[in-house]
Amino acid sequence: MLYFSGFYEGSFLVTYAAASDPTATAGDRHCRFAGFRLRINTQPKGGRFKDSKGNRHVLTNVRLLTVGVPFWSLFLLLSAYPVYTVVRGPLRRYRRHRAGLCLKCGYNLTGNVGGVCPECGMPIDDSKVTEL
Repeated sequence: MLYFSGFYEGSFLVTYAAASDPTATAGDRHCRFAGFRLRINTQPKGGRFKDSKGNRHVLTNVRLLTVGVPFWSLFLLLSAYPVYTVVRGPLRRYRRHRAGLCLKCGYNLTGNVGGVCPECGMPIDDSKVTEL
């Protein structure tokens, strides 16, 4: 069972509860790295916990895996696509210019003497055309 378990010290917590090995010993293990948290809690005699909706659950031989994800990682994840869309256009035009292609449609302009792209009709500079 996967559920949102709350907020703690600048991060949100997600917990996964599953049945564990009946011979497992009780204990907690913690790990932290760059703001991320990992906690594994084993309760071999059973466990009671509440999910994010307030429902109470009782399981025997429970292993709880709690992952804390810092808020800044959510910002990075959600800002990656907008940064990509802003950078994509100028980068594409730069690469097309260096390769001697039409900036609008990407047609190969090698040997073109007409001054216009035959594919899309965009006027081109002679400096962009490479000789054979």
